[in-house]
Amino acid sequence: MSLDHFRKPSQPAAGTTDHQEDGWCDGYTLPHPVWSEEELNSVQITHTPPEKPVDTAAYYSVQMLRTGFDLLSGYSWGKRFGTLDEKKWLSTIIYLKRQWPEYIPGMIGAMVRHLKSLRRMTRDHGWIHTLLEEAENERMHLLTAMELRRPGPLFKIAVIGTQGEPLKESA
Repeated sequence: MSLDHFRKPSQPAAGTTDHQEDGWCDGYTLPHPVWSEEELNSVQITHTPPEKPVDTAAYYSVQMLRTGFDLLSGYSWGKRFGTLDEKKWLSTIIYLKRQWPEYIPGMIGAMVRHLKSLRRMTRDHGWIHTLLEEAENERMHLLTAMELRRPGPLFKIAVIGTQGEPLKESA
């Protein structure tokens, strides 16, 4: 497994003075890498075809879920007939973000890192905060789309129904 994207940046992060030997910034536990324009443009997107049966099963499972979601959300039809507008895009985004909350992996990862750090009695060097920032970022995507779209009661009932959650009174 390559960890090239975790390498030491070519410049110190903002507000720092120097790098330590291990790649972390001196006196700053939340380093955010600073990438040059050249480094950003040199990124190559790759795809490795599935090799083992379990890889093939995982790949086609994701493809099946994606196709199903695109059909049910109206994305496929809107794209085919050129009827996707801002309202339909926001509905699709809200439905997707609400059905598959992307903030959960960040929260779980931060908790696991936190417990590992406590168990080993070692510093985490900012990974907990990075994972929590990612969870917050994903939550804010949903809240921003909700603010722009303001879904009605029928949409909310559809989301709750597909998740299988019981209806609760708002406090």
